[in-house]
Amino acid sequence: MIKQILRVLLLEDSKTDAILIERQLRKVAEHCTVVTVETQAEYERKVEEYIPNLILADYKLPTYSGLDALIYAKDNAPAIPFIFVTGTLDDDELAAHTILSGASGLVLKTNLDRLPEEVQRVMDKYTHIKNLNERIEQRVQKNLELISQIESLLGEIKGGEGYRKASEALSTLKVNQRSDELERPIGN
Repeated sequence: MIKQILRVLLLEDSKTDAILIERQLRKVAEHCTVVTVETQAEYERKVEEYIPNLILADYKLPTYSGLDALIYAKDNAPAIPFIFVTGTLDDDELAAHTILSGASGLVLKTNLDRLPEEVQRVMDKYTHIKNLNERIEQRVQKNLELISQIESLLGEIKGGEGYRKASEALSTLKVNQRSDELERPIGN
């Protein structure tokens, strides 16, 4: 059971399917809020405004493609897990392509009872990655504080070979630290 508040953005054009999906979500999340959208404009606005922690999307919609929705999510909210919930993926190659394109999971509407298990798996992974990113951020912050302390100590040393070597070592450490900061956080 997911203890955190689950904020789901559901891209679905069938009201009946949306109700069935929401029912399945309530089996896995104590606190679940679902916002259902049908169009590209609504979807893109809600990704930005609603700030979901899970996106579910049908693959084929009348005016928008689930794959386009996935690409938009990966470009604008890369840390948010994305699961296709669809009845239209008959092709194994197409199903593999959706996962390779960055989807966190796939559940067929004909097997909707599998949705709670898939959501639990994806959210456990998301929580684990989020915790790793927080620990990495704490380490980066601690390293920056250590660099500041080293700089302060070096400022107290006057001249000499030791000062030159220490300054060179600190410069190298700063370059490595900055390149680490520029790397993208771990994603899903």
